[in-house]
Amino acid sequence: MDGKLAGIIEQKFASRVQFDCSLKPYTSFGIGGNASALLPVETQDEISWLLSLAKEHDLAWQIMGMGSNLLVSDEGFDGLIMKLGTAFQQIALSSDGIIEAGAGISLTKLIKWCQSRDLSCIEFLFGVPGSAGGAAVMNAGAFGGEIGAVLKGVELVDGQGVRHLEKDELEFSYRCFDNWQRFRGVAVITKVFLQSRQGDGEEIGRRCIEIARWRKAKQPLGQPNAGSFFKNPPGDSAGRLIDAAGLKGRQVGGAKVSEKHANFLVNTGEAACGDVMELMKIVQAEVYRQFGVQLEPEVQII
Repeated sequence: MDGKLAGIIEQKFASRVQFDCSLKPYTSFGIGGNASALLPVETQDEISWLLSLAKEHDLAWQIMGMGSNLLVSDEGFDGLIMKLGTAFQQIALSSDGIIEAGAGISLTKLIKWCQSRDLSCIEFLFGVPGSAGGAAVMNAGAFGGEIGAVLKGVELVDGQGVRHLEKDELEFSYRCFDNWQRFRGVAVITKVFLQSRQGDGEEIGRRCIEIARWRKAKQPLGQPNAGSFFKNPPGDSAGRLIDAAGLKGRQVGGAKVSEKHANFLVNTGEAACGDVMELMKIVQAEVYRQFGVQLEPEVQII
């Protein structure tokens, strides 16, 4: 980012913007270089203004939620990282049972909010360390459920302002919000609308406890990681294939295939993005050599 453009952003946002900011603390992987600028945004107008500025000056930008499904390059990000502030972490309930959730709210907070009101919605995602907006873009799923099945619409902001996509405009496939592709790089999801149904708060709570126990037993929650690294191939499990290929414990630098769950690549302490990328290629090559299956990363790489 050149000095003139940095000056324009600083003039508008003052001390709220951080320049040459390390992204390691903002990702669950704890990996990556610096962003040219990092800025918490608090209004739709701010987002729209920044997107217009980015288009005018050919400025690269990225929205970052909880940073839990993200691998950042060692060289960092030569552009603007936007994080959704508290204004985008609010929740409301309409009379017809539609939950209006700010895209920046964590899934855990959203699920607990629903539980406290005896509403069943996306408790199958309990323990997934992501945001509502990120979950929509990824069509996050677990335990046989996907968020796309209960999404009734999304609110988004582009350089011209606010617009909505209704249920009939949403198309989902495995770990993908298909028709989001035409908005990628030009718009930001700021709110999701979810269909809830009446439930039992105590039963939902018990289900969440069961899921949390399963995750603790099966996943390397004590080590920095980005969640499931590879998408499951049709009819199979990426973790099963990696395990069967004898790759548990395989290590490159500070990056390692978890011994607890083979579809988790973990940061053992000082891993670089290059370590993870090399390990990813080794896993892909070995699984393909042994089983003829090409694993695709689920983690977003920037």
